[in-house]
Amino acid sequence: MKLTSTINKLLSLKPIYISLGLLNLALFHWAIWRLFVFLYDGGYSKTSLNLKEVIITDLILVLFFCIPHSLLLWAKVKVKLLKFIPKALYGTFYSFHACVSILLMDKYWLGLEGSKILTQSSYQPFMHVLYILSWILMLWTMISLGLFRQNGLEEWWKGLKQKPMRYELTQTGPFLFCRHPIYVSFIAMAWTSPYLTIDRLFLALSWTIYIFIGVYFKERRLIRNKHYFQYSLQVPLFPLIPMKIDRYLTQGIWSK
Repeated sequence: MKLTSTINKLLSLKPIYISLGLLNLALFHWAIWRLFVFLYDGGYSKTSLNLKEVIITDLILVLFFCIPHSLLLWAKVKVKLLKFIPKALYGTFYSFHACVSILLMDKYWLGLEGSKILTQSSYQPFMHVLYILSWILMLWTMISLGLFRQNGLEEWWKGLKQKPMRYELTQTGPFLFCRHPIYVSFIAMAWTSPYLTIDRLFLALSWTIYIFIGVYFKERRLIRNKHYFQYSLQVPLFPLIPMKIDRYLTQGIWSK
């Protein structure tokens, strides 16, 4: 107990607290840029002729992104970690993990040498447009939420100013058209690379499955809030998702 308290107090010291926030700011912007490049061009990754090496390396990188990402959102894990981490820095550490996992993916991801590029050249101009639009959707979503909310910087800044964080249901911008536009943009980014190779197809599938599983559990938690429940009746989960599936994910029932 003494150790957790000591670490918490150490991280709360103003010089350390400020340094962690500034580090997160720099790391976040660098990771975003590298993610843009990484997803855009699947052909620049290191390649290997060893299929086993490619599968194991890429699977480890995907799991390193997905598993801690989920655990850090789990209430029981959060309660335990908050004994070590000041509450206003929790989002910062969450962002650290996301940024580091993206940078590791960018550096160590392997492609299978000689793998066929799935996107034909005739479609590439169209895919370029879709890829840019997916990033515009991400930016639009972040602005609607609060530009620095997703990466913990707003929480860090409020903590520095000793002001409480206010969490409200966002129903503006892209949230008028779907309830999880940030997930839609991530899926779109993964699938619209103009140079989608076999290994990037694996990444796109992995992220899509992970996001749908995450949304399933997130919806079950959010739907308990009456305001969110009313919102869910008006705005679809994802674009083009039938209401029957939507209602099943949110309420566990098939709508007629």
